[in-house]
Amino acid sequence: LTQSLDSPRWHALEATWIHQFGRLMVFESHTDVAKVQQVWKYIPQRLYKRFPDADFYLIIDDDVFINGRLLLDYLQFRDPQERALYGPGFCDWGVRHELKTRA
Repeated sequence: LTQSLDSPRWHALEATWIHQFGRLMVFESHTDVAKVQQVWKYIPQRLYKRFPDADFYLIIDDDVFINGRLLLDYLQFRDPQERALYGPGFCDWGVRHELKTRA
């Protein structure tokens, strides 16, 4: 999620690490807080619809730096069939309860 594809943050991602990932969906917020909250709510569903065969999904904001090698090192020990969310506890997009009940 980025303010716009013309923002300095997006250009920083392009200049550093975003090229390490071949399949991307970029959401622009244009700074409207209400719209931003709605965008975050539906990102997981939109990612799955566009990339249903992906083993993992990475959802970040435009102020995050990802070391692709370290991320892949971490994911190699994770089961792509496991229904799991990794990250801060508050980032469950409303699916944590569903995942717990299916476990």
